[in-house]
Amino acid sequence: DGYSMGRSLYFSDRKVWLSRPDEGRYLEVIAAIPISEVEATVFQRMFVILVSVGLLVLVVIAIIVFYQRQMRQFIHSVTEAKFRAIINGSQDAIVSVSPRLNITSWNGAANRLLHHDEKQTIGKPLLSILELEDDSVLNEATLKSIQDSQQHQSLEIRLAGGTSEKVDLAVSLSPIESSRKGTGITLMFRDISQEKRVAEEIHRLNASLESQVEERTADLEVARNEALQASEMKSAFLANMSHEIRTPMNGIFGMLNLIKRGPLLDDQKRYLTMAEDSVESLSSLINDILDLSKVEAGKLDMESVEFDLLDVLSTQVSSLALKAQQKGLEVLLDLAGVERSCVMGDPHRFKQVITNLMG
Repeated sequence: DGYSMGRSLYFSDRKVWLSRPDEGRYLEVIAAIPISEVEATVFQRMFVILVSVGLLVLVVIAIIVFYQRQMRQFIHSVTEAKFRAIINGSQDAIVSVSPRLNITSWNGAANRLLHHDEKQTIGKPLLSILELEDDSVLNEATLKSIQDSQQHQSLEIRLAGGTSEKVDLAVSLSPIESSRKGTGITLMFRDISQEKRVAEEIHRLNASLESQVEERTADLEVARNEALQASEMKSAFLANMSHEIRTPMNGIFGMLNLIKRGPLLDDQKRYLTMAEDSVESLSSLINDILDLSKVEAGKLDMESVEFDLLDVLSTQVSSLALKAQQKGLEVLLDLAGVERSCVMGDPHRFKQVITNLMG
């Protein structure tokens, strides 16, 4: 109690052996320490432990943050390398510009198509590199409008400088949110000179073909008018000639009728009848000449009357028999099997058919 002087103490005892344990000689040592000192020691050790744990946590956090940053940089570098490989391997020229419209990337196809090296273009204004024939299509206002609208746009331009032939390009412009500074633009150029030349050639050939068709149509119209005029003249000629021939034919008909009224022998009457039939056939032929003009006009009419088939056949064969005899031919008319002699039809057309067949 005198040692504690009113303080709370922690006691600890321990035996200190002076000989072997079986001999039983030992000292009992009792140690006392104030509770405040114990608590101070415990607090000090807990503080050290907490500080150590905190430092360990900070180190772990720092390691994790460093690892994540390294991984992001690695992924970004791998992705950028892949995209750069794709861009450099593209057959189309791909160019990127910053929000201030300065060139930030320029692939190999752009070297060949736009005739500038990447080292000469990086950091320079895009419009100062492109040698445009007409800057009304692609200009600073066009690029600014794409940045403001954030919309894709396609257009066609023509390069005018440095080559013997002008190059036509199809340009695809896409806005790219590159940084806090603003919106950049990626431009993809494709050579369409061959397509444009083919389209112009097709247009020229179409125009030439249309002109030839118009000329040919005009020629056909002239030929058609000439053919119509010739047909009208032919029809008028046939009509006039037919009427002119009918005048002497009417005289022949009249004379034959006068002869029939006089005394005639049987053979003379038969010959006279044959002559009348021939005259009628000739008259029918004249009518056919007139019918030709009707056929061309689509107005031919077929007669339908009753006539004696045997009588018509006998008359036609008799009229042609003399000409056959002059050639040493014998003409026979076989009427066996004809059940009906009276038929309906056009006797003049029938006579024409028989005459043509026998002739």
